[in-house]
Amino acid sequence: MVAAPPCYIPAQNEDEIFNYYKVLSEEFSGKLFVYNMPALTKISITPDLALKLLVLPGVIGYKDSSGILEDLLYLLPQAKNLGKSVFAGPEHLTMQAMLAGADGGVNGGANFMPELFSSLAEAVENGDTEKMNELQHKVEDFQPEYGNPCTCPGVIRALKRKLSEKGLIKNIMAFPNLP
Repeated sequence: MVAAPPCYIPAQNEDEIFNYYKVLSEEFSGKLFVYNMPALTKISITPDLALKLLVLPGVIGYKDSSGILEDLLYLLPQAKNLGKSVFAGPEHLTMQAMLAGADGGVNGGANFMPELFSSLAEAVENGDTEKMNELQHKVEDFQPEYGNPCTCPGVIRALKRKLSEKGLIKNIMAFPNLP
């Protein structure tokens, strides 16, 4: 399960965030990923807090969608020393994150361009710098589709539109949003 901090009544401090994940880890019998998505939850999980959460029983990894590469680079070696998985959310940062040791990306664009993102991951794993750079440019060339400035709603709208254009889904947004 991937769990972001609750956002309807947000935690007031890191102790409340820690307690939330502690209770989840104790009551959920499956494997748990901590998900840092401050743009939608309005709560940011600091790298130091993430490292405390990664030692909870049942917590096997961390997905960071903060877009703050420096925080991810700080957390990565320590998380890997704990044997935990780490994934980048923002697709334009996935290559850099993987080069620093991340296990990969959980990227929206991979929903309609899976071959691009799987090829990028393969190029990173193979150390093929030329191919990495070529594919990274393709990822970056797509980023304006998400809007300027890029926002979470813009990403979701663009993904739904692109998937609809491929005939995979209907371009329907949750009410009251329009496609």
